[in-house]
Parts: sequence; structure tokens; C-alpha cells
Amino acid sequence: MTSPTLLQLPTGAVAREARLPPIMPVYVGIQYARAIAATFVLVGHAMDILPGSKIPTEYNFGGIGVDIFFVISGFIMWVTTEARQMTPVDFWLRRIRRIVPLYWLFTSVIVVIGIIAPGLLAATKVTTTSAIQSYLFIPHYYSNSAYPDLIAPLLGPGWTLNYEMFFYLVFGICLLPSLFRNRLLIITSVFTTLAIVGACMNSSAPIWIVYTNQLLMEFLFGLYLGRSRRTLEQLPFSMGFVLVCGSLCLAAVLFIRFDYPRLVTFGLPAVGFVAGMICLERALQNKPSSIFLFFGDASYSLYLCHLFAISAVLFLARKTSISWYLSAPFAIALAFALAALVYTMCERPLIRLLAARERQPKHHESTALESI
Repeated sequence: MTSPTLLQLPTGAVAREARLPPIMPVYVGIQYARAIAATFVLVGHAMDILPGSKIPTEYNFGGIGVDIFFVISGFIMWVTTEARQMTPVDFWLRRIRRIVPLYWLFTSVIVVIGIIAPGLLAATKVTTTSAIQSYLFIPHYYSNSAYPDLIAPLLGPGWTLNYEMFFYLVFGICLLPSLFRNRLLIITSVFTTLAIVGACMNSSAPIWIVYTNQLLMEFLFGLYLGRSRRTLEQLPFSMGFVLVCGSLCLAAVLFIRFDYPRLVTFGLPAVGFVAGMICLERALQNKPSSIFLFFGDASYSLYLCHLFAISAVLFLARKTSISWYLSAPFAIALAFALAALVYTMCERPLIRLLAARERQPKHHESTALESI
């Protein structure tokens, strides 16, 4: 979820592999935040899906990982386009190359299973319409009778990519030379208006629900964090620590004790969390954790593939009746292992391949590497 975002900043390692210099430094705090966000989603789903959990559903606030991803997405889009202007088409092509291949790969796995062994998908039905809508990021109701009100593609976690793609569409338009200077004001006006209209006018149409959802404001908040990042980086370590811990505690309290809209319950704490990680940047740069950096890079892979690991453990749990206290940690460990494999064998080679293609001169286009 550059996912949710499910997004990746250009890294020195990838740049070296392509024999090109990185175009910007890695934000260690953002890499940590991506790894933490993906872990929140993973743990939340393990608690929800695997049988025998002793933790009440109302205590499971792992969904905040998605909101953190959305804020990070806005932050990264601002940072990576601030110094140099690109055309909307160039921007959209970069986003497509970064997001689509891995998503289509896992969506294709679901489609193949739905054709060959549909029983493995339980109540999920793969149809031609649902497959086309999933591949094209067209919001639609999930083709699973167990979740009749859920708007999601065949690959469940991909629901967030519907929001991401709409954000990219609007942001890309604002990269036009005539709009670039006022792009933040324009996006603020568009997303605020859509959120207000969505709150005032009800509709059951999936496209309407997604494109007028208050979640769009989280991308906007990320843009503002990107614009103010240099100020945040100068704040003391203690401020960043309080923001990170306090935001997560606030999200837990709001989720458990109150029934506020998601933008309040998870969105605002997600903004505080990401802001706190930016404040911690100087300290984190001194001695970055290779594990956090790796799973920050692999967070998109982890986000897309973790349900496969949980589903495998669920199948095993039903056959053996193993305790949730064993199945949940095993599912989480398996998801991390699978994500590491997918990132190493699929996602990173794709980044390397596309970086090699981009460095080939094309008329007047820049050949600098950008792996976001």
C-alpha cells in the first residue's frame, strides 16, 4: 500500500545494482514506518482470521496500518516531485510500473486458483467481470458472500490500491505546468470537496463510495507532511518519540472506547505517527536497522502476499486443531518469510529491470533512476 503504499523510496542499494546514483537519500524513518504499517495489517488479519483468538475483535486496531500507508504515500509523492517537475504521463507510467506488476501477479494467482480449484477460495467467486474490474482498479463489491458490503478486488488487500490509483490520477494532473505551483491548493480543494460531498450524499455505488471517501484526506495530510518535513526534522528526539507512541496509544483508545469516523480514529493518529517518524529521522540515520530497512523495502510484498500465508496456516489449523497461540505466530513468521522471498525473487528484480530500462536515453528524458 507506495501502498498502500505500498510505496518505495529510491534506495542506494537498488541504485548500485543498476549502476546509477540514487536521486535522493533514503528516509530511514519512512522505511521504518512502512515496515511497521505492513506489520500492523498482518497482525490484525492474523487475529481476525485464524480461529481460537482470545483477543476480542474490538481490541484489534491493526487496520491503522492502511492509514499509515496512505499518509506515507502522500509524503513520498510530494518529496519525489518537489525538486523536479515531470509530466503527468511520466508520473503515471512510473506509478504503474511500480505498483501494477506485483499486484497483477498475485491477482492472477487468485484467478488461476478460481478456475482450477475454486474450492480453495471458499466463498470467493472469480468471474470475468470481477477479474477485469480487479485488474483495472475499478471499485466493485467483493465477490464473496461472506462480505457483501466490502468494496475490494479479488486480491482483498488490493482495495487500498483503488484509492492509491485515484490519488495518483489527481496528483498527476496537478503536475501540469499550469497547475504545478498551486498543486497543493488544488488537491486540497478537490479532496476536501469530495469528502464533504460524500458525507452529505449517500450512494451504494462502489465508485462513488471510494472516490468521495474521507480516506482521501489522508493522502492530503501526507502531502502537507512532505512540505513541512524540514521543520519536522529539526524537532527534538523527545518530540518524535512522544508523537509516535502517543499517536498509537490514541488510536487504540479511540478504536476501543469510541465510535468515531475512521478519519478520526485512525487517520489523525496515522498523521501523528508519520510526523513522529520524520522527527526521529536524524537519530535513526545514525544507526539504521538493516532488518527494518529491508522490510520497509519489502512492505509492499508483505502487504500483498500476507493473506496467502495466513490462509495456508488457517487450512493447517482446521486440519490439526492447533492452538491460536501457535497458529498466529507461525502465520506471522511465514508471512514475513514469504514476503522476503517475493521481494527478493520478484519485486526487487522488477525494480532492477525497470531501472535498467529507464537509464537508456530516450530523446531529452532524464535517465536518472527512480524506483518509487
